[in-house]
Amino acid sequence: MISAAAKERAGAAGLAVGVWLFFVLVYDLGLLGVLVADHGRWLGPTVVNLLLLLDPADVYRMLNLGTSADVRLLSGMAGLARDLVLSPWVLAGALLFWVAGPLATALALFRRRPA
Repeated sequence: MISAAAKERAGAAGLAVGVWLFFVLVYDLGLLGVLVADHGRWLGPTVVNLLLLLDPADVYRMLNLGTSADVRLLSGMAGLARDLVLSPWVLAGALLFWVAGPLATALALFRRRPA
């Protein structure tokens, strides 16, 4: 999607790295900071799980590490999985959205480009 929207190859590569850094580093650190500052007063498990859906890396992580009891235990996710209120179907749907949404946007951008 970024490549379809960008005018230059270098700009697309730089923006793609920036988006990746945002989702993998900045969003997670920001969410962690909010959770630590909140001390469980306002943000409950449901809100936290919904906020995690806004990050494709977190959706992938929760789907792979939180859905199997053995994997949860070995990966250290057993405590988090106790508060996981999202079913594997919801996580798979969110991951599908994170793939199909940008793909559909890229196709729309390609169609609008002059030949």
